[in-house]
Amino acid sequence: MGKLIACLSVLNVISMTIWILGHDWIIIGYPLYAFFGDLFLICLALLIVCVLVCLADVIVEKTAAIKELKQGKKRD
Repeated sequence: MGKLIACLSVLNVISMTIWILGHDWIIIGYPLYAFFGDLFLICLALLIVCVLVCLADVIVEKTAAIKELKQGKKRD
């Protein structure tokens, strides 16, 4: 999941840069400009989902570890 987040981050930065700078580029043409805008938004959405999934995974692991510690203390 870490590699996926890294790849999405790089793709997101590249597409955002081209999308923002491409506004002033006459050469790039509108269809390509719109493509990079859509690519930026899609990558941003996927990046947010991946980060939330990783965060949820960490929360579940930490909660399970806390429950195990509490159960271990009750047994003693």
